[in-house]
Amino acid sequence: MYTVKMRSLDVAALFNVPKLPVYINQVEQELNSVLMSSNRYIRLPLTRLFNAKSKRLRPMFIIAVANAQGAKIDGDVIKACSAIELLHIASLVHDDIRDNADMRWHIPTLNAREGVNQAIIFGDFLFAKAFEQAASVNLDVARLIGTSFAALCDGESRETADSFSINRSVQALLTTHRGKTASLFSASCRIGAVCADSSRSALDAFTGYGKNFGMAFQLTDDLLDLLSTEELLGKPVHKDVVEGSYTMPIILALKGLNSKTLKKLLVQDKLNNELLIETLLKSGSIQATLHKIQKYNKAAAESIGALRASPSISALKNLPSNYLDAALKNYVDPKYQGLAS
Repeated sequence: MYTVKMRSLDVAALFNVPKLPVYINQVEQELNSVLMSSNRYIRLPLTRLFNAKSKRLRPMFIIAVANAQGAKIDGDVIKACSAIELLHIASLVHDDIRDNADMRWHIPTLNAREGVNQAIIFGDFLFAKAFEQAASVNLDVARLIGTSFAALCDGESRETADSFSINRSVQALLTTHRGKTASLFSASCRIGAVCADSSRSALDAFTGYGKNFGMAFQLTDDLLDLLSTEELLGKPVHKDVVEGSYTMPIILALKGLNSKTLKKLLVQDKLNNELLIETLLKSGSIQATLHKIQKYNKAAAESIGALRASPSISALKNLPSNYLDAALKNYVDPKYQGLAS
């Protein structure tokens, strides 16, 4: 599970929260204070990792939802943001270990530089700090972090069990995605609403919004793994297929007219990437995957459709489709531009 590192899109602008960069800077300061372990063997590697930075997208959702519900972005909100980000980064550290990954965000992974044994400890340290931060806010936030952690483990376990399975079903894939990706976005949005003391109906609305966005986000990431380049993404591409994680385009094509060709490609010692994409495009599975992403984006917007209209709510409704458009524009290999639309 990798995060797309948007290089030419101002993600913060999509949320319509003018002070969002200021708030995210406060999150960075909180994360830095959390990482200030007296043990330099922990502090220095984790500081290197966090300085490389993901987009902090999940904290942005907490802040945007809290803001949309009229909450003050105070110390508790910032701690909640740090909790979800610590959980997210911890999961990536363990992902890199499982995948034997060498690079993330243009720098060596912890397992590549410090070794697997140390990387496991670093990931566990981050998980522990995530719970510590959440518990310092309130019981509801702590419970949501715990529930998300369990869902994440469930999703990763299912993905591992389905490795190299040409019989992996669409439903099995979606169940995996709900656990390993959508659960964190769902929790982020619900935490933002919790911090705002929102009504039960608003809590449920934002939970559904985050879940649907998370599903679309992961399916988009799956597409980019096939259609992008390492230079554009800043991480290796085509890894899902090589590592036996057959995502939506592969699963749909395996059930179509081009299944025999695809099965032969999947068992080859060296993957023919161009022929793979050509086969998927012919099967219509890439286009079908894009259609599923758009359906999840629509469902996300509809989840908060009954909430009182405001510029902040409107921005959140538009964000899923805007994010998809930006990802396709900025990260699809130019030779495939237009083929996935």
